[in-house]
Amino acid sequence: MKSIKLLTVAMLTVFAMTSCLSDDDEGGNNTTTVTYTSCLNYVIDNTTGEGGFYNNPSSTTTMGYSLTFDYDKMTLSVGIANLSLSDDIDNLYLELYDMPFKSESGSLTVSAYDIVPKIGGNIVTGYTIDKFTLSYTDRSYNNVYMPIVSISYTINGRYNVVVMPVDSFFFGDTKVTTLASGDEYDTTDPYYRISLQQDKTTADVTANIHVYNAKFAANMPVQSEMVFKNAAVEFNRVGFNIQAEQIVPEIKDTPYERFMITNLMAQCNNAKGLTISYNVAGTWNVASNMPYFALSFAEN
Repeated sequence: MKSIKLLTVAMLTVFAMTSCLSDDDEGGNNTTTVTYTSCLNYVIDNTTGEGGFYNNPSSTTTMGYSLTFDYDKMTLSVGIANLSLSDDIDNLYLELYDMPFKSESGSLTVSAYDIVPKIGGNIVTGYTIDKFTLSYTDRSYNNVYMPIVSISYTINGRYNVVVMPVDSFFFGDTKVTTLASGDEYDTTDPYYRISLQQDKTTADVTANIHVYNAKFAANMPVQSEMVFKNAAVEFNRVGFNIQAEQIVPEIKDTPYERFMITNLMAQCNNAKGLTISYNVAGTWNVASNMPYFALSFAEN
């Protein structure tokens, strides 16, 4: 077994990992199991084109995925817990066994077709996984393990399930333009966390955008964290978009209207990363490009 030190309590709720290494005479047993929870299943009904979240947000039953990578056989087995596909189809438990994966450029990828799910080794009648895709990329920041996971699959040719991470972290390049002068400031210091919240009554989902190490000019002090709360989210087959005309940011839970955020636009692709732009106080335009890639470095 090996333990992973995580950045925040939020990260602790998203991933748990165990590894098993064995060199017995009957062959090696080199596996890693990742428990992926604190995610939401966005389900698109391909017959109507409509999408939504059908889980019960007040339920105490754990919803999520168990991913077991077998490095000897180069296969992935997946346990799906408490899956809801519609108002009438809910609380499904499915197991998918021995799907081949590839390893390249720091990522493990799976594309599997026509899978018959099982429970306890017994076939589950009435369901077929037409296509299952996954990418799993190792990533760490400041000695904190935060892998990038993208999962989607189609059931019975009708239900397209896109797994949305509740907490996502993004790192990359930011360009700040001072509107009055046109001066530009380039930096890699800011990074983002997008946290999805689901209302326990309505099941509606909104987003909080956390900006760490925010700085809008070379001579400005760094704001350790700014938060844009309760932004509306539009979900799609690859991730989600966020758009807001105006948001009052908060610093240490205090609203700062003088830093009013306007023209906020963000696009998140669960497999590729984040692009985000917004205006601050009518003075600075911020544009960040945060592509996903295998990342390992220490915070200064």
